[in-house]
Amino acid sequence: MNIITVTDRETLPLDHLLNLWQASVEATHHFLSKEEIAAIRPYVPEALKGVEHLITGGKRQ
Repeated sequence: MNIITVTDRETLPLDHLLNLWQASVEATHHFLSKEEIAAIRPYVPEALKGVEHLITGGKRQ
């Protein structure tokens, strides 16, 4: 696995991170309906851009 510290927010893999966020929330936040998750989703990309120390992982290539 590659561990990557994201420093360039312009190249942030937002689509991938957004899908990962949604899958994680759906799996763990059973008190939220699908409609509530969908209502929160548009705010997540901006929140991800504001994370001070963003570290991601992925498969080695």
